[in-house]
Amino acid sequence: MAIKQYSKEKLVTLTRQIVSGKLAGTITHKAKNILMPITGYVELIEGGVSSEKQKKYFEKIEGSGKSLQLLLKSFLRFSRASEEEIDLSGLIEEILSLFKDHIAISKVTLKKEIAPGAGNVRGVYGDVSLILASVLLNAIEASPQGGSIRLFAEGLNISIDDDGPGVSEETKNKIFEPFFTTKQGSLGIGLTASLFLAGGMGGDLVLEGKNKFIVSLCQKKY
Repeated sequence: MAIKQYSKEKLVTLTRQIVSGKLAGTITHKAKNILMPITGYVELIEGGVSSEKQKKYFEKIEGSGKSLQLLLKSFLRFSRASEEEIDLSGLIEEILSLFKDHIAISKVTLKKEIAPGAGNVRGVYGDVSLILASVLLNAIEASPQGGSIRLFAEGLNISIDDDGPGVSEETKNKIFEPFFTTKQGSLGIGLTASLFLAGGMGGDLVLEGKNKFIVSLCQKKY
């Protein structure tokens, strides 16, 4: 495969920058929606209200502040480089939360199923996040408006498929090659980087049929 001639680290770094950039717009919009009521409640308090209303407004300000804190924490965790024990079901929920507005803007529906007892895996949190985020973003961009994306997780396996046209037989052997893309405006490195990272953990990323990508993670043995 031609990917050997490219720096894995550079491809992963560039993919992380691209995915983070696409998330930044929706996260900024969400942060503004959280901050707006805070400003409004402060103005109401400064205008003079009863102690009972002050207490109510301060509670709402505190709630909005916590929501913003969680949002920024999730976004920062997306790039966390420490190796740790990762709860896959929790990580999946966090990724879906970050992409919630992006999915809504793209006018697609997400259907998820996380089987009880979805496994834990030891790895770099930011790397596992990037694998799932890249595959999910690929599905979002491939789906037509009004289409749906299906995510199923069981054990250390996560499958994501969509209602897009799918991968043709002619291009099936090229989709993991760096810079190969059939989408306008795409660099074609997200799946390559995801394959690198999954393989580095002893796992894999494969295409099943035309539309379903399966991420298989492997628990490291020490």
